[in-house]
Formats: sequence, C-alpha cells, structure tokens
Amino acid sequence: MRKALYAVIATTVALLAGGGVATPAAAGSSTGSVAHCEFTANFVLDPGPVLPSEPGDVLVSCTGKVNGAKVTGPGSYIERGTIYDGTCAQGSGSGSFDAYIPTQKGVQHIKGQFYLQYVVDPTVVPPGRGYEVGPSIYAEFEFTPTTGSCTVEDPLTGFVLDQWEYLYT
Repeated sequence: MRKALYAVIATTVALLAGGGVATPAAAGSSTGSVAHCEFTANFVLDPGPVLPSEPGDVLVSCTGKVNGAKVTGPGSYIERGTIYDGTCAQGSGSGSFDAYIPTQKGVQHIKGQFYLQYVVDPTVVPPGRGYEVGPSIYAEFEFTPTTGSCTVEDPLTGFVLDQWEYLYT
C-alpha cells in the first residue's frame, strides 16, 4: 500500500552573506555555486500523513553563493515529498523543492527533485535520521517525535526536524 507524506515548508529564510563553501558542484550545477543551509522546524501531522506549514514557520540560515552571487538577505524555501514505502521505523520516497534566495544579483530561484530515505533507532537521540539527494540538493536531517509514539493507540502526530543542506546552482 502506498502511503503519501506531503511536506510543505514555506519559510522565511535568514540568509547570512558568506563566502563559498568548499564543496564540489553537483551534477547539473551550471555555475559551480554552493549555498549551505540549515533549519529546525516543528511539524504536526493533520491527521495522517500530511505535514502542514505556514509561511514563516521555519528559520533557515545559509552561507555561500547562488548562481555565482553572494546571498544577501531573507528568502523562502518550499519542499514537497511523498513517502512511498514508509513506517515509523524506516522509509523512502521522493520530492521537490523551490528556494527563492536574494543575492547580489537579485532573487534567485533554485528548484529541484530529490530522493529521500530515513531510519529510526529509538536507542539514540534524536532517533530519526535520513538524507535527501538530487542534482541540485544534498541534505541530511534528524527528527524527534514530539507527540505520539507510533502505535495504533498513540499514532505519531508531531515531530521536530533539523536539516542541513547544500543547494547547488
């Protein structure tokens, strides 16, 4: 049975101007520019596998360049994904993202597709870990349930997500 997990992260982004990140450009990168970003977000599952978010819920900090220009200020990031094969213990899926990042050359739009995978180990903190990878993104994330325990009697209904990503242009 196919389960869908849609994540929309409509964010206010705090982008900190910075130098280039010493990371090779991804396949499909046209300028060799890399922005390193990170954020923490609280999500509520409403009901079942939909992750709603409102603009401004997530603060994202970035350093580096987009399309050859330094980031200069706040922007926005939206991510959508589907978990095709997932449980509370592990899962995989795919998704897409759009980032609108202001730079010295104006607002730059980065968009792309990714594959994601995660696993949960209740013996470590935080228990959930995973990654997203695609031609214009590489991200690692960790998540901790905040409400629910993944049982029929007490399903998972909320979690905190920490994500670190490289966006390639």
